[in-house]
Amino acid sequence: SDHPVLALTLREIAKLHIREGNFVSAETYLKKALVIQEKVLGMDHPEVGATVGRLGLLYRLQRRFEESESSYHRALKVFEKSHDLNSPYILDVNKELVLLNEELQKPRVDK
Repeated sequence: SDHPVLALTLREIAKLHIREGNFVSAETYLKKALVIQEKVLGMDHPEVGATVGRLGLLYRLQRRFEESESSYHRALKVFEKSHDLNSPYILDVNKELVLLNEELQKPRVDK
């Protein structure tokens, strides 16, 4: 059913899948978690921000940079509504945006 604890569990399962390089299944778990969180907690809840931020990481690892940037910016907006600007959540998302921008600066090497 649609319970916030289920969404947290799905996000943690996705984290394990990301570590293992199982990006397709990780995305499925994260999107399921996000649907539950948006429905039960609301679009601007910090848990939604955490899940969207995790999607941003997943997309960055897959070199899906536009989706990554969009996800990070959405997470940042959510966290800015509920946290102090020096919050670790906001600092982490900003750090991820820096890493994303560094990825975008690298010259592409086609094999």
